[in-house]
Amino acid sequence: MTGFQRIASLSSLPPGTSREVELNGREIALFNVGGTLYAVSNACPHRSAPICEGLVEGTEVICPYHFARFELRSGRVLEGPAEEGLATFEVRVDGDDVLLRAE
Repeated sequence: MTGFQRIASLSSLPPGTSREVELNGREIALFNVGGTLYAVSNACPHRSAPICEGLVEGTEVICPYHFARFELRSGRVLEGPAEEGLATFEVRVDGDDVLLRAE
């Protein structure tokens, strides 16, 4: 799996949970939504709130500070005050290893 880096174990991220991980010095929010994993930049573009602490509704996350809403699959803004979306990262699972594309 060229270009992928192990960042967590699947067993440490049960469905319905999220956590912050680091990839090449960058903070990433990792979410397990019903068994599907999503990875986005952890800092809200509005005021740098930790997205991993946001409320998840379906495949959307709501910023814990000013309630901007983002789509986890694409990172796009669904509701302000944020005007920019979140960066997204490709996630793969290999056994119990959670891998993110490191490029």
